Amino acid sequence: MDTIDQNILDMLRQNSRIPINELAMQVHLTPPAVSARIKKLQADGTIRSFTIQLNDEIENKGTTAYITLFMKYSRHQELRRFIQENLLIQEAHQISSC
Repeated sequence: MDTIDQNILDMLRQNSRIPINELAMQVHLTPPAVSARIKKLQADGTIRSFTIQLNDEIENKGTTAYITLFMKYSRHQELRRFIQENLLIQEAHQISSC
């Protein structure tokens, strides 16, 4: 891997959808040469996949639910563990009554 490959990787890290023409201009190569380098980087395992980053505020526009639990048995530790391990639960609050 040379400095041109490293520059291509840096630009792809910032924007994996950058057009080949723009990449080519930035590294002073032709678009076919840049495409060949990207294919080589994929073939040798340097590039494993292209991904996207989602805006959490838009993506997480799901449902907010408030649930009240009344416990018949005092198995609070099991419930706490369940809440902590469940990735869908973002917040939990405890209210005790006298």
